[in-house]
Amino acid sequence: MVAPGRPVNLLARPGQPPRSELESLAVRRISTGGALTWAAYDAALAAAPPP
Repeated sequence: MVAPGRPVNLLARPGQPPRSELESLAVRRISTGGALTWAAYDAALAAAPPP
């Protein structure tokens, strides 16, 4: 594999290779995308009383 010559951003996913391996492939930033927002939304719905 050839390095892209620029830093790479990656969306975090379950089962992806370890960070050290991703860094060797030029990955410099791993984002959670909307996962934290969805987790907070789910927690708020779970904590809310039923309608």
